[in-house]
Amino acid sequence: MEVFGVEASGAVVRIAARVAAPSASCPDCGTWSERVHGSYLRYPSDLPSCGRPVTAALRVHRFACQALVCQGRRFRQR
Repeated sequence: MEVFGVEASGAVVRIAARVAAPSASCPDCGTWSERVHGSYLRYPSDLPSCGRPVTAALRVHRFACQALVCQGRRFRQR
């Protein structure tokens, strides 16, 4: 994971990050795929830090499996 921004303004700490891995393993067949189908933001919950709430925006990729048995099944990075 690559953190590219941290902002501590007022009562909230905001973290911006992205998964840096260029590929992922299909959860069904285990084949590694580099074929990115898209990306989206996740907002995982985190515990407060020094009494301030923490919000995180994590950009992850969607991949398309390249194995014939999966027929282009799409899956997300974990």
